[in-house]
Amino acid sequence: MLPYTTAAEAEAALGRAMTYAEDAWFRYSAAMPDYYLYCHIIPMLLLVYTLASIPLALLELGAPSISLRYKLQPRVQLSPAAFLRCYMDTMAILLVTIVPLHLASYPTVKMAGIRTGLPLPSVWETVAQLVVYSLVDDYLGYWIHRLLHTKWGYDNIHHVHHEYTAPIAFAAVRALVRRDHPWRTLLCGPGYCAMPHNNLLALVGNTPVGGHRRPQRV
Repeated sequence: MLPYTTAAEAEAALGRAMTYAEDAWFRYSAAMPDYYLYCHIIPMLLLVYTLASIPLALLELGAPSISLRYKLQPRVQLSPAAFLRCYMDTMAILLVTIVPLHLASYPTVKMAGIRTGLPLPSVWETVAQLVVYSLVDDYLGYWIHRLLHTKWGYDNIHHVHHEYTAPIAFAAVRALVRRDHPWRTLLCGPGYCAMPHNNLLALVGNTPVGGHRRPQRV
């Protein structure tokens, strides 16, 4: 929640006129508690995962003659039931792991310096946050992934991730969420993408630069 009741108060505190983006942010978030702003990413995650995957799934199921020619395993064609099961399993993992962790991690994120007020970060600050986050997250994610490919890690956790040997929309390697064992999702999950969800890697990646909540949604 912003400490201003009017746009004039916000501009007086900034010492300048608000930009178009800042004005839009003010009108949207001025009376909204920070925790609610923080929780916005949960429906965003569920919606983006669903809406980004459905067109590809429908293309593969409805027009296999077009889509399968671009797949590395064109002879592997899953049934609609398999697509639905993958989607439902992924959503269940999100609901029992990422969502509760996200809801409970708000104090830690505030301690790490993530802010929601004005001014909004500059382009360069946003780029710096994304670069540092991506480098830290990708480096740690690589080694965690290597650990999960040891015999114990693969047999007990990571084998679920490789259930679909031929990628589909809901289980693709670069989808916004990873269909996997809940423990692997807690460690890495969507942290491989540029949409941090404050799981372990996202928190580590964001801590060095702190920053604003808005670039976390980029």
